Amino acid sequence: MRITDIIKQKSDNEMYNIFINNEFAFSSSIEDILKHSIKLGREVDDEEVQHLREICEETKAYKYVLNLLKNRDYTEEQIKKKMIARGFSQSTIVKIINKLLEYNFINDFNYAQRYTNDCINFKKIGSNKIFYSLKSKGINQDILEKINFDDEKEYSNCYYLAQKKLHSMSQDTNGKRKIFRFLMTRGFDSQLIMRVLRDIDQEIEFNEEI
Repeated sequence: MRITDIIKQKSDNEMYNIFINNEFAFSSSIEDILKHSIKLGREVDDEEVQHLREICEETKAYKYVLNLLKNRDYTEEQIKKKMIARGFSQSTIVKIINKLLEYNFINDFNYAQRYTNDCINFKKIGSNKIFYSLKSKGINQDILEKINFDDEKEYSNCYYLAQKKLHSMSQDTNGKRKIFRFLMTRGFDSQLIMRVLRDIDQEIEFNEEI
């Protein structure tokens, strides 16, 4: 078998389509073309073609995930799903994931801790919703159990949201129930919500006495 053509892709100026015996065989970056002597007229056997196909796919996959990680953080599971959707082989996915882990380009614990801090400090979301969201992103239970969670800040957020909801409501005999449901949708634990509602009641009674 012989490499019969090398054609630049229209959709990606950095990638080239490699043809063997006038049939498309695989795509390659210019770096791999130079590094692995992929040139017109080169004689190749099945084993060489498979090897070239694999290393060129790995280069393409690595470039793809690094481009993803330039814009935002991803969990290991999210990267895997994106690579599967992109059509990369299982062997390439395993190699690239291992490489990302080795260089600490992905780190599920760091991702989970940052995500948790953002949710608490900026979005005022409760722990239940945070943990559910992290599980859906592929974070395993061992990591979830290691996350440092600021209980005082969560209480403060829950109290703030309860007060805000209370002041936005007209007199309503079902007010507490509505606040409770609202806070549950924000991901707060039912025991914490009840504690907040009791504290608000005590504050209201204290102000009325004054």
